[in-house]
Amino acid sequence: MIDDPCARARGPRKPLCAIRAFSWSEKAAVSVEFALVALLAIPLFFGIFEMGRAFYNKTTLDYLADEIARAAAIQLDSVAIDTAFMDAAMEEALNAVAIFIDRNTLDRRLVSNNGETTIVLSYPHQLRVPMILDETITLTATRILR
Repeated sequence: MIDDPCARARGPRKPLCAIRAFSWSEKAAVSVEFALVALLAIPLFFGIFEMGRAFYNKTTLDYLADEIARAAAIQLDSVAIDTAFMDAAMEEALNAVAIFIDRNTLDRRLVSNNGETTIVLSYPHQLRVPMILDETITLTATRILR
């Protein structure tokens, strides 16, 4: 039988024996491997989440532009298209789908030239991935009314 000095240890030597036993066990190797893998996996997870959120916001902007263009096409003969009309159509669409875009930072523009009216929506989307990325991209949706 092998004599284990840690089994007999008492007092201040007991914690040192516990550290030595941990360092010789497989648990220590698993902990180090997990730490190394987590350094790569956690930012990758957040990156995937952020790209999904950006795609969702871009799809929402496209939906808003479609709804504004549809409302403008229906009312084109009787109501002049202006920013108040566009805001009313957009608010109706925003309330219908309960999306999570900040209405204060959503930029709405109407551009008219050569008989065509263009609806331009742009939204600053903040991409945040811990330890890697903190950047703002601008998502844009454009629809042309003829």
